Amino acid sequence: IPYDSSVTGYYLTGAQDGYGSFEVDSWTGDQGGNQPTTSGGGSGSSTTVLFTNNHNWSSVSCYAWDDNETKYLGDFPGSAMTYVGNNDMGEGQYSIEVPDGATYVIFSGNGEQTVNVTLDRSVTGYYISGGSGNSCTVATWNAGQGGDQPTTSGGGSGSSTTVLFSNNHYWSSVSCYAWDDNGTEYLGAFSGSAMTKVGTNDMGEDQYSIEVPAGATYVIFSGGGEQTVNITLDRSVTGYYISGGSGNSCTVSTWTAT
Repeated sequence: IPYDSSVTGYYLTGAQDGYGSFEVDSWTGDQGGNQPTTSGGGSGSSTTVLFTNNHNWSSVSCYAWDDNETKYLGDFPGSAMTYVGNNDMGEGQYSIEVPDGATYVIFSGNGEQTVNVTLDRSVTGYYISGGSGNSCTVATWNAGQGGDQPTTSGGGSGSSTTVLFSNNHYWSSVSCYAWDDNGTEYLGAFSGSAMTKVGTNDMGEDQYSIEVPAGATYVIFSGGGEQTVNITLDRSVTGYYISGGSGNSCTVSTWTAT
């Protein structure tokens, strides 16, 4: 680093050069004390980015880079994001500081990852809107769009529907698989994502909840070695329960909250 006697100190930006060495920037005493800022006095050195973990990964990492292939959060998969709480749907939210200069990110966890995401620093965060495996697509949400409620970028009525399942076959756990006519998987590969227990109904049957993204047209509920038939998703009802069958051919009926 060329010595500059006019600055107060140096800090790591999070970026690495092509040789793997960490890059630094400078700060001065009149730039907020020892608060790192971009040299020249920019608005800050990083942006807080949130990720809504609606695929229920056990942990979430963020990889960040720019057009010059500079790495800002280490080698892939990058740095671990920090769990900061749940949203209104019980989905974990994770936070990370993405240094200025980074223009692309990938979120990953549990063997899945998003596509390359062009970083939009004007939004609050991201969530998975479709796909699975190494091709999870994302959409954005803003804090002004219903707090921590994920919504499609640009507003709209929402990106998902809360679907309930009454576990009247008393499975030890319940999963939901969702897809569309093009074969796009919305909650991961079969058997999909684990549903969250939210209480019991008047008959003492556990009820489970999940957010099914917009675009999904079919679902299968499964657990305990059984599964439902293919269900054409009806977003106008509150939930489903098993009405007949067994094994891989459980039929369902719907119910609506009054």
